[in-house]
Amino acid sequence: MKPTLADLRAQCPDIPEPALNEYLARLDETYFAVFNLPQMYAHLRVLERLRPEQPVEVIFEPGPEGQTACTVLAFDYPAEFSLITGVLSAMGFDILSGDVFTYAHAKAATAAPRHRRSESNDEILLKRRKIIDRFSGVIRHNLAPEDWRREFGKRLEEVIGLLEARSAGCARNAEGQTEARHKVNELVAGRLAELDLAKLPVLYPVSMDIDTRAGYTHLRVLAQDTPAFLYAMSTALALQGVSIERVRIRTVEGRVEDEMDVLDGNGHALTEGSASLDRIRLAVLLTKQFTYFVGHAPDPYAALCRFEQMVDAVLKLPERGQWVEMFSNPRTLQDLARLLGASDFVWEDFVRLQYESLLPMLQPHVAGHRFARTAAEQEADLQECLHGESRFEEQGRRLNAFYFSSIWTIF
Repeated sequence: MKPTLADLRAQCPDIPEPALNEYLARLDETYFAVFNLPQMYAHLRVLERLRPEQPVEVIFEPGPEGQTACTVLAFDYPAEFSLITGVLSAMGFDILSGDVFTYAHAKAATAAPRHRRSESNDEILLKRRKIIDRFSGVIRHNLAPEDWRREFGKRLEEVIGLLEARSAGCARNAEGQTEARHKVNELVAGRLAELDLAKLPVLYPVSMDIDTRAGYTHLRVLAQDTPAFLYAMSTALALQGVSIERVRIRTVEGRVEDEMDVLDGNGHALTEGSASLDRIRLAVLLTKQFTYFVGHAPDPYAALCRFEQMVDAVLKLPERGQWVEMFSNPRTLQDLARLLGASDFVWEDFVRLQYESLLPMLQPHVAGHRFARTAAEQEADLQECLHGESRFEEQGRRLNAFYFSSIWTIF
C-alpha cells in the first residue's frame, strides 16, 4: 500500500519534505506493492542518510526456513546490479528471490532563469537516482551469520566506493568502474574455483522473451540455475551498455525465472529485431555458459576478465552466429577457460588480436580436438627434447623451441 505524504511526515518527521516527495514520485507502484509500510519507512530513513562518503547501506532481515533477506540501498551507478550480485555470489549467497527498484530520472526544470543560482549539495543529492535492491536466499558459507554480514558489508562498501569515486570525477580513481568490475570478477572467480563442479555438466538452454512495456524493454529469462547465474547474465547486459531498471527474481526448484525492465544507454527502450537485442541475446548465452567453467582455468580471475573482452569483440564479427554453435559444447568451454586463464603471453600475442582463428579449433564438429596434450604426454615430449644434452645454453634453446612449437600447435 502506497503511503501518503501525511503518513511519511508522521513516521519520518526528521526527513525534509522534498525528499519525501521524491520518494513518492520516483518509485513505481510495484515497489509499494512489494514492501510493507514499516519496510518503506526503514528504506526512506536509509536513503536520506546516503552521502558520497557513505554511498551504500544494507538492511538484513531474517526470512522463513533459514533464509536471509538482504536489502541494498545506494546511489545508482552503471553496471551496479551486476556488481552487487557478484559480491553476493562470491560470498556464497544463494539467491532464491529478489525485487530490484531504481528511482526514475528526476524531472528537468521547466524554466531556466537567466542567472541561475548554483545548486546546493542537498539539492544535488536530492536529484540523484537511488536503488533499493532486495535479495532473499540462503547463506552457504562457513562464516558465522554476524561475521558474514560484516564481511559482506565491507566488500560491498569497497566496490560501491570505487563507483562513487568515479562518479565524482576523482582523477585518482578515473577508472573506478573498471577497478570495481575487476575486483568483483576476482571474488567470483575465487568462489567458483572452490566449488565442486561436475567435469562435464549439461549446458541447459537459456530462453529469453523480449517485449516492450510502459517505455521499457522487458526481458523474461528462463533457465536452469547454475553458480553465479544472475551475475553472469547481468554482467553480459552491462557490457552491452544496458541499464537494468527493475528486476524480479524467482528461483523455483532449481529453475530461474527472472524478469528485467531495461533501457539502452540513452534511457530508451530497445526495439525488437534490432542488432542491439540480437547482441544481448548472444552475450547472455555466451557469458552464462562460460562462467560455469571458469573454475577450471589456471587463473579464474584472468579467464573471466579476458572473456568479457572476448565477448565484446566477437559480437562485432560477421561470423558471430558460429559462436552460438561452438558454445553448445561443454568440452569446448572447458578448454577455452583453460586457454584464457593461461599466461599473459598467450593472451596478448595469440588470442586477443585474432579471435577469428579460434573458430576452426573450437567448433563442436572438430572431434577429439584438444588445446594441449596431457601433462604426462607433454612431460614425455619435453624429456625427449632435452635427452642427451647437458649444456645449459643448448637446453635453454631447446626448451624455448619446445614452448613455441607447443603454442603454435594450438593455432
